[in-house]
Amino acid sequence: MTVISKFNSDIFYSDYFKEISLLCSNYKWKKYIIKNELIYRLNNKELIFRIINDIIQVSIPLKTSNYNYVTSFKNLDDSIKFGIKSIVYFNN
Repeated sequence: MTVISKFNSDIFYSDYFKEISLLCSNYKWKKYIIKNELIYRLNNKELIFRIINDIIQVSIPLKTSNYNYVTSFKNLDDSIKFGIKSIVYFNN
């Protein structure tokens, strides 16, 4: 379990996000890093990882609307697993 105690944008380039970055790339989602956010975008849909202090917010696109569902995690591993599941669900 990986807990973030201080934000460093290098985390978005690390191996932690390798699997989800590859998955999003395969589904043609574009990757953007803006300040404390890692954003995967496809058309008008976005999957966003936002690090605020020691919390990782994950904002996932909903299939049937233009809204996102936002939830928070204390550790990076759970947040990435949640993001992976949501991308797979969204694209199937």
